[in-house]
Amino acid sequence: MRHARVLGLMAPIFVAGCFGGQQRTRDDLKVTRAVLYQNGIGYFERQGKVSGQEIKLRILPDQIADVLKSLTVVDLNSGRAINIALPVEKTRLRRLAALPPQVRRGGGLVAVAEAFRGANVRVSASGSSGSGRIVGVENLATDEGEGKSSAGWHLTILRDDGTLQSFDVAKVSQMQIKNRTLELGLRKALDVALDQGSWKPVELVVHLAGETPHNLLLSYVVEMPTWKPAYRVVVSKDKKDGLLQGWAVVDNVSGEDWNAVGLSLTAGTPLTFTYDLYSPRYIRRPDLSPQQEAMAEAPPPPTDGAALADDESAAAEQRAEEPEAPEAKKSAEKAGLLGGGRGSGFKAKRPRRRPMPRPSAASPSMRSDDAPAPAPPPRMSNELLEKSFRALVSGTRVGSLFRYDIEEPVTIRDRQSALVSILNKKVPAEDVLLYRMDTGKTSPYRAVRLTNTTGYIIERGPVAIYKDGNFVGEAVGGQVETNTSTFIPYSVDGRIVVSLEDRTEQEGARLLKIYNGQIVCEVKQVSIHKYTMFNRSGEGATLYIQRQHRTGWKLTHPTEGMLVEKEHYFVPIKLGAKGKTEVDVKEETPVRRWVAISSQLAKEAIEFYLKGPDVDPKITGPLKEAMTLQDQIGTLDRELERLRRAKDTYSDRQSQVRDNLKLLGKSVRNADLARKLTDSLKQLENDLNRVTRDLVAKDMKRSELKDRLTVLIKSITLEVK
Repeated sequence: MRHARVLGLMAPIFVAGCFGGQQRTRDDLKVTRAVLYQNGIGYFERQGKVSGQEIKLRILPDQIADVLKSLTVVDLNSGRAINIALPVEKTRLRRLAALPPQVRRGGGLVAVAEAFRGANVRVSASGSSGSGRIVGVENLATDEGEGKSSAGWHLTILRDDGTLQSFDVAKVSQMQIKNRTLELGLRKALDVALDQGSWKPVELVVHLAGETPHNLLLSYVVEMPTWKPAYRVVVSKDKKDGLLQGWAVVDNVSGEDWNAVGLSLTAGTPLTFTYDLYSPRYIRRPDLSPQQEAMAEAPPPPTDGAALADDESAAAEQRAEEPEAPEAKKSAEKAGLLGGGRGSGFKAKRPRRRPMPRPSAASPSMRSDDAPAPAPPPRMSNELLEKSFRALVSGTRVGSLFRYDIEEPVTIRDRQSALVSILNKKVPAEDVLLYRMDTGKTSPYRAVRLTNTTGYIIERGPVAIYKDGNFVGEAVGGQVETNTSTFIPYSVDGRIVVSLEDRTEQEGARLLKIYNGQIVCEVKQVSIHKYTMFNRSGEGATLYIQRQHRTGWKLTHPTEGMLVEKEHYFVPIKLGAKGKTEVDVKEETPVRRWVAISSQLAKEAIEFYLKGPDVDPKITGPLKEAMTLQDQIGTLDRELERLRRAKDTYSDRQSQVRDNLKLLGKSVRNADLARKLTDSLKQLENDLNRVTRDLVAKDMKRSELKDRLTVLIKSITLEVK
């Protein structure tokens, strides 16, 4: 490759059928390598020797855009590619617009006659003929008697002698157009209609220089179906390892057979797009012609979708009937191909069964009832599943992509599919239970917990689960990177019932900041999720509780054995064989609050800070003094509350005594009782005055302490790191 000359175009070369099927050229470059991606593209390499100074490539029109943006031509014999030539594609609409409108609207005999009104023609019909100019076509009714009539199309021409001659269109066998321009235009319109089929290839010619023969290597990217992965996981009841098998469904719709091709399958989605470099681009210019002289636009062209579909179906049927390549079977067995898909082309060789020996007339001692009982048919087992599968691949990471390289050449006929084995590895895997809240179910899933230690990326695809040789369920698994774990749920276990209760608590207080008399504290808001599980299966198991990550929240209990993914975490719970199991799953998040020094939260935060090892000695004294003042204020608050209650009590009793005195009035018989009530009223007045004085004194004391505390706390500035 050191002396090779390269001509590179930013595009892949040809699409399906470029060299395949019935489109082979004399210069045949065979496909030697194919790399399929999961975003609808494929990378191909072709190699071969070419005699002469040019090679012709046939490319389907719907693939030419990809060809022209990535084709690369390498001459391994130190030659060089001069240029690449291809016919200019003029859009069908523009080609039709260049033709007369009568030609564009042309169809069958009646339609052509209507469109070519006034043209000189010669008409031949059964029993008559004539020449002249087309006057028109009309549908005339013919009386057949007994009240019946039939309609028929008639063509009328104007003869040179001025007479009109009518012909039954059904009897016209020939109509010759004597206008050369219209005749050529009709032929061109038919050519345009013929060229619109996507089946017709575009011929691309690569001109070469240097000595021949040329040993060429071509590479290109082209649209292809995505390869489809599928997997099988085999687990055992009492083991924590399992067998992971994988294969890929590969579809060959390239238009040619792949014979002994180096095949690679790439996981990932590189950016790709379509870009038309083939069709000429025209700039629309403003039309400044007077309105009455402006030309009318051509009508939209008719579509021939049905005819095109029929052509493609016929081509597909023709390819399907081609005999199978003899080397296909051998290459398939080497590469681990399993017959599948629509017409796989690879049939697995089935072992012949030996017929059971029948009793012979020459052996009378061998009777049917004395014959040994036939051996029972073999049952599926983990060992058989492992032995029946062989993966011959190597893995390579290319940037953000991962590529499976099939180690043996692969042969796949055109329009056929094949199963290519890509994985057959022992991996950590165990059968567990998985409870997911988002399903709304009260019972957990049976699932396989699998760790991808294969060294390969597991792509999204269907997964069949086998346990102890029995099929137990299936699922669609997501992408699993190397050395990561995943859960694959495959059934619901109704023998286990799970219930959930939620509650919220608040714990702890931590001092963060003191500034301008305000205190910032942090508390922990705790969410407690109580799971209660009833197991009626009679078997112990591990149940994983799946919970979604919440922004700012952290799982604090239980944490042993916890698994963490991008969006979820999984908490393992050991279940007994029978009975009830309860567990509290705790999550917490910090909450910041601005509080006053008088709040209980501030007191708890400051006391916790003063007991800690990182206390600032410069503010220890002021903080302790502030806490002492706050304690004194708290004591005064309690005293003030007691005095207010006493004052209210004395005031209520005074009101009751006064009401009683009013009821007694000035009666002599009630004089003693009135005297006692009057003395009681005086005592209550004294007690009320005493309480009021204490209340005022303590309130003044509290105000004084509050002012001192406010000044003191404003003098403290603290920010805990």
